[in-house]
Amino acid sequence: MRRPRVAIVTGNVVPADAAGLKYARLGPIGVAAARAYAARHGYAFRDTLSEVGPRPACWAKIPALLAALETHDWAVWIDSDAVALAPERDLAEVLDGDADVVAQDPDAFFADLGLDPALGRASQPLHTCVFALRAGAWARALLCDAWAMTQFVKPAIPWNGVGEQEAINAVRKRRPPEPGRIRWVADLQAPPRLAGAQTRFVHFYGDRAAPLVPEAVAARVLDAFAAAVAAGRGRDCDLGLVHLSAIQKSAPGGPIDRGGPERFGYDRDALLAAARPFMREAAA
Repeated sequence: MRRPRVAIVTGNVVPADAAGLKYARLGPIGVAAARAYAARHGYAFRDTLSEVGPRPACWAKIPALLAALETHDWAVWIDSDAVALAPERDLAEVLDGDADVVAQDPDAFFADLGLDPALGRASQPLHTCVFALRAGAWARALLCDAWAMTQFVKPAIPWNGVGEQEAINAVRKRRPPEPGRIRWVADLQAPPRLAGAQTRFVHFYGDRAAPLVPEAVAARVLDAFAAAVAAGRGRDCDLGLVHLSAIQKSAPGGPIDRGGPERFGYDRDALLAAARPFMREAAA
């Protein structure tokens, strides 16, 4: 049987109003890890995003995926804040099937948030942080129809997190149910608190959290994480501290504040304890 041609598609753009280190420091870590993952498993790799005019950069995933589907059997999108921390696990079993879309089973995430998983799926049937699309008319129509839903295009400054994922889900919800089109799988991606040793990509979701540590300390945490990921030891880091270091704002205030560690399920004292070695380094 012919091995399917798979393209890993990603990209990282530092927003003009970046309020912290997520895109400047974590984004390059995610892109580098995706590049290494693709090379390890013989997948094509694309990390060049086209300009999307007045739309926030998140919308660039749609033309990037459409372009990859012109030349590959599967296009797998990976957000730059999703880092390959189980690089030995390929995508063969994930892409083995007849579905047009493959995405992470979201039930555990919804349950962790205190939501009824059934209601969560009805609201957001597809999480596009890491997902795969099979080349064909169905996937192209999904992406093109989502691109046309300009009601989800919000001002790029300040971006409030709403965009292409909401458009893709709106397209799914307005179409009649089509059993078998989406395949939900385990261990594709998860946030740090739910990621296991077999989870392929750890998603450091969110942005503009309340500051936890000085930015110089957060930078040291992310530099240490970058070195650990490159050495294949990313899971040895305190992933909660990495998460908050990446998504925290540089300073309090501003139009958007998504809350502190508790908002993301972390204990503040535990994170500060994990940060103490980095604080000592920054003070030296």
